[in-house]
Amino acid sequence: MNERQIAVIAAEPAHCAVAAEIITDAFWEDFRETGESRKRVALALARAIDPARFVVALCGEEVCGVAACSDTAGRAMGIHSPQKLACSGLLGERGAFIEFVAVRKRFRRRGAARAMLAHIIERADKEEYTLTVDPDNVPAIACYASLGFRVFKNNMEQAEAGGERKRVCMRLENKKTEMLP
Repeated sequence: MNERQIAVIAAEPAHCAVAAEIITDAFWEDFRETGESRKRVALALARAIDPARFVVALCGEEVCGVAACSDTAGRAMGIHSPQKLACSGLLGERGAFIEFVAVRKRFRRRGAARAMLAHIIERADKEEYTLTVDPDNVPAIACYASLGFRVFKNNMEQAEAGGERKRVCMRLENKKTEMLP
């Protein structure tokens, strides 16, 4: 497989460290507030990752991206409980929450994020999928929209009042499950 080809596979425990590095780099603006170094943040994340809930994108032989799927049975990372997501309205009983979608900078805009999301959606077989994204991340929003995700709420007013990062919530209703008896 050459570097231009993308393969998506289920993550294995051996992928936790590289997944944590990719997530740390992609979401550094969020993690910077901890006051910890990138290395310490990545080490902490690697310990919290449940590889059974992650997929990795391979560009050639290199892990170039990661994404995760949480549901009421468990979280991709041991940071927040499924109940917290349910209370926020982001996770219903028959839904899934897609999170930690991250691609290394040099591999962006090659379809890795889209391939990982399509892989998750195809295999998770939920009625709906929800994710959140920074409203300034136009390429990510376009990627999610290309898969059928639609904006259903945002927190702009609360964020402007202080204390929260701006987020747009997007949801995909899985048409495949609507055809089931």
